[in-house]
Amino acid sequence: MVNNRKAVNIIILVALFFAIIGGCKNFMGGDDDFKETIEEEVRISNEPEFGVRIQAAANTGTTTPNGVHTVKQTVAFTVLFTPDKMFGFKQWAAFDNSITEEQWEQLSLE
Repeated sequence: MVNNRKAVNIIILVALFFAIIGGCKNFMGGDDDFKETIEEEVRISNEPEFGVRIQAAANTGTTTPNGVHTVKQTVAFTVLFTPDKMFGFKQWAAFDNSITEEQWEQLSLE
């Protein structure tokens, strides 16, 4: 009985060892662009943040998100507009005098 337990424990340890080694290999080698992915994530995390107020004109519909939303300077984000029954969507418009010229040039309303 004791020998069977030792054998089972050894098998479990060996299996665990190979699972750990295989997992590390797949973590580091599974993505060919691992270094580029990390560099991009660092670049994005260092981007300046600013607040954007997103709102529809009164009684025309709702936006998601609604209110002030914090965004990164070069990272796109999604805004949805749901019109009330009597209204439709025509276009997005941006109004702000407090952003820099560089931020304004990078603004894209699609």
